[in-house]
Amino acid sequence: MTTSRSRVAWLKIVVTTAVLCAPTSCSDVASRQGGAGDACVDDADCAPATCQFGVCAAGAGTATTISLVFEPPAARADLASVTVASLTVRLGESLPDFSLRAPATVQGVVLFNAVGGASGQPASAEVRYAPSSRGGPVSGGTVTAHTDVDGVYAVDVAAGVYDVTVDPDRDDVTSTRVTGVVVGAGGEFQSFTLPAPEQYVVVTGALERTSEAVELVAGARVFARAVDGSVESTVDTTDASGEFLLFVPPTDSALEFVVRGAESEESAPTARFEPWSLEPDVTSAEVDLRLGDWAEPVPVRVVAVDAGGAEVGDVVVSIETEIAPTSGLARGPGVASGRYVSRGVIADATTGVVLTARPGPATVFAAGVGGSYGFSQPTPIVVAGDASGGQEVRVVVERRQLLSGVVTAEGGEPVAGASVRAIASASALFPLDSYPVPAGAFLAEATSAGDGSFVLSMPPGDVEVEVTPPLASGLVGARRELTLGRGGGEVAVVVERGGVVSGRVLDAANLPLPGAHVSVYASGSSSEPVTRALTGADGSYAVVLPVPSAPH
Repeated sequence: MTTSRSRVAWLKIVVTTAVLCAPTSCSDVASRQGGAGDACVDDADCAPATCQFGVCAAGAGTATTISLVFEPPAARADLASVTVASLTVRLGESLPDFSLRAPATVQGVVLFNAVGGASGQPASAEVRYAPSSRGGPVSGGTVTAHTDVDGVYAVDVAAGVYDVTVDPDRDDVTSTRVTGVVVGAGGEFQSFTLPAPEQYVVVTGALERTSEAVELVAGARVFARAVDGSVESTVDTTDASGEFLLFVPPTDSALEFVVRGAESEESAPTARFEPWSLEPDVTSAEVDLRLGDWAEPVPVRVVAVDAGGAEVGDVVVSIETEIAPTSGLARGPGVASGRYVSRGVIADATTGVVLTARPGPATVFAAGVGGSYGFSQPTPIVVAGDASGGQEVRVVVERRQLLSGVVTAEGGEPVAGASVRAIASASALFPLDSYPVPAGAFLAEATSAGDGSFVLSMPPGDVEVEVTPPLASGLVGARRELTLGRGGGEVAVVVERGGVVSGRVLDAANLPLPGAHVSVYASGSSSEPVTRALTGADGSYAVVLPVPSAPH
């Protein structure tokens, strides 16, 4: 595809005709990459397999297509990352040398649309280039620049595909995001034209709720976005009178208004409203957002206990109260969905925590943050409306369980020194997005012992186990999914023998580049790499890849 060609074209490729190490030193490559294993000097050490770069491997000569990302060491800021979106390689053979070069300079200008004039006006804005997942495996980080008085900017980035965000220095103009911007080896001139402030529609309104009477809601963040995803308005926080003011870019799409509660404001929830359309050719509009019946919050004490009923600490808890959908007003949309969320921490086993919750049906979520406990199951409750009732909820937090396993090769031989990583997966029983902890909070890592065994401590629930054997074993990594129950569980991971490819990374002077990061992906994939490696003192690397299945 065009993106792949533009990425590959600027690489300085030196095709080597010999392997990267002499037969007597190939085992040095394997030992440098980690672990003792099936090191070899020649094919006699590996029959019926083939000695590939000091490793007894498989599939010699088999073609496979991969994507590669080369990233320079942190100390080499003068070099840019390189992404090769698609490359056909043969197992057991060396790759071309890849040279990392200085970043390409992208220059451009940011203008506002011309309104009643011959040309657009320069825009003062921040411009951010972020690697795009649409361009294959992502490498490098976000690069930011600011326009000068003429709207001109310049950034130094690696050749590749980027998503660009232009954030003007104005409260009445929104950010603009452009995806799939291609940067070649020689840089590009990229101009961005933004809607002029005069083209925006000014939307004013008030956020209300009802209890016994209509009340205005202060301290809530309000914004609108086009249903088709094309634009987003500015963001405003409702004042003491519940009023807000938004600037909406020109759009033919209906708008979806969104309310999000500020961290310090308990009276504002998260809510999403039904689509609402502006009248054609208007320059201003008024809209009222009403959250429906919403009683005052009351205190609820949450206590975390284990399966035996004993109180526990080091637990984060939250209470979610749903907001019922409502019909729209004459001058505004109805509520499509919403919720009020309050969070707290149970520091030790003797306290519990007091949260505020809206009367009515609610759900309690809890997650341990120490080393002993995992998640609770979602706990439905009904919050009573009497603020003096002293309501208490006891939530059962599941104790972490031991997940033991063994890593073996296809022939049953144990695999020592394999890196084992387990992470909790979301499920209907444990909807992880609702728990008040980061998504990657529950993972565990270990290294397989001499007999291939490993032991991890994980919360009960769905778990994904990822195994990465040492390079010298000539074995390919594998992933397994399982459900871990109370009482623990076991998993057997069988890894297959793969093929080895090896290569070198050079710097701009065509000298070996040690410490460079090499990530290998299945071609066209933007997910986790198949394997990773680090270049040695001579700039060389080696990785084990799966042997492709024969076509049916």
